[in-house]
Amino acid sequence: MPQSKFTIVVPTHERREILRRSIDYYKNFSCNILIADSSLEKMCCDFPDNIIYKHLPGKSFLKKILEVLQTITTPYVCYSGDDDYLLETGLQEAAHFLDSNLDFSSVQGRYLKFELTENKVVFSPRYNKRASCYSVTDENVYSRIIKAYDPYMAQFASIHRTNIFTKSCRSASDISSAWMVELTSVIVPMCYGKHKVLPILWMVRDSFKFYSPNVYKNPKPKKSDNSLISSYRGHQHALNEIKLFLNSKESLLFKSKLAAEISELIGGVKESDKIFNAAFKSCTNWLIKDRNKCIIKIIVKSLIPAWITNKYRERKSNQHMGDVDTTSSSKDALNKIRFSVLAFAKIYNNSNKHKIKT
Repeated sequence: MPQSKFTIVVPTHERREILRRSIDYYKNFSCNILIADSSLEKMCCDFPDNIIYKHLPGKSFLKKILEVLQTITTPYVCYSGDDDYLLETGLQEAAHFLDSNLDFSSVQGRYLKFELTENKVVFSPRYNKRASCYSVTDENVYSRIIKAYDPYMAQFASIHRTNIFTKSCRSASDISSAWMVELTSVIVPMCYGKHKVLPILWMVRDSFKFYSPNVYKNPKPKKSDNSLISSYRGHQHALNEIKLFLNSKESLLFKSKLAAEISELIGGVKESDKIFNAAFKSCTNWLIKDRNKCIIKIIVKSLIPAWITNKYRERKSNQHMGDVDTTSSSKDALNKIRFSVLAFAKIYNNSNKHKIKT
């Protein structure tokens, strides 16, 4: 088995062809890759030495992750979607950072996305420039919790200290909504330490919307050709999901498990509930502010000629790309990703009959 300080966990469900691409990409990494497959049928093939396949039919998203986490012996762990590409150089730098900064519970880097267009792989920024400088480094737990959710940035795909990530997954293991799993997964790590985005290329995400069965308990809002309208609908949907969650039995189970997982840090259940309430109040405030910004942008966009807004978007995109690490190792990694996408280009044709992934 390869020697490394980190392990990558790849959960998957009924996406066999996409998983084959992931296995082919990760087969030369110098770390173990744990695949948690909840598909009904087991995948039968010769796996590379560093790929450990676990067939866990019917297991929910977090429960299958928890199952494989029990087998991990490395100090760090990182989650990856089966259609995403992590960079090994980024993981190595992040692990070194955590070795040297014990007050951090997790870190991540910067993201790109790609599109396959006319047999060409085109890379572009995945998130806005603000996400490239994201950090939560307050010394106080409550301050970290509030800042982590306003503005909010998903931390699930970061590299985590394995013991803390396990606590986080255990606390949210009864939650059925993928969005709420992602949202609540921030709380435990922020109780134990700090988080930041390092100036390294971290992950490249596929822009194509692959079919993803039974991921969301509540259907996501209908997409619009206008990205701002889609964003507004997305924010409103997120607010509705939070309201449903806070009034559900799942939230009571989560609060109980959260109190148990952070008991060594706090005085009791009342303190744990304060942390929970602070997190959701902060997140709700951020969603409302961001939703209202969408309304203003929709109005402004309707008054400005399209060519001006397109020019502005292009300039901002180019500036953002300039912030992404462009070392030779990153360029080599992007070339490997480009080759991987082209080698498995048929999965896009096979997926046209299905739409929308998470």
